Formats: sequence, structure tokens, C-alpha cells
Amino acid sequence: MLRATDIDRWAGLSLWQHLAALIAESVMVVDRPHGSAHPEVPEYVYPLNYSYLEGADGGDGSGIDVWREPLVAVV
Repeated sequence: MLRATDIDRWAGLSLWQHLAALIAESVMVVDRPHGSAHPEVPEYVYPLNYSYLEGADGGDGSGIDVWREPLVAVV
């Protein structure tokens, strides 16, 4: 639950600042690593780390989806 000080802090932020804060305060779980094949469409290989934010509700019952660049260069 948000405290009054949290509400004041969040009220002055832009959308991008909200998103940056949410990501910084969350645990990012890599669900499908860069280079892995999609489980239902194996021809599709993920060019990025397909992840979600643990404990954040994405509205579909799972975490908020995020994509993160791999730590190695994509050629």
C-alpha cells in the first residue's frame, strides 16, 4: 500500500519517469532469453531478452512484459 509520501513523490513524475522507477524498483525475470526459440513458433527466435517484472500486474494475470537488450552484440 502506498504511503502519503509515496503518493506525493509519484504525483510529480512523467509517464517515462514512472516507468523508469517501476523498472528500477522491480525484479526483472527473463522468461525467454535472447536467441531462444518461441515455444509455439520455433521459427521465431527472440532477438532480445523477453522478460517480465515480478510482482507487477500486467492486467492479464501475469507480470508486466519488458524487453531487454542482450549483453552481447546482435550481428
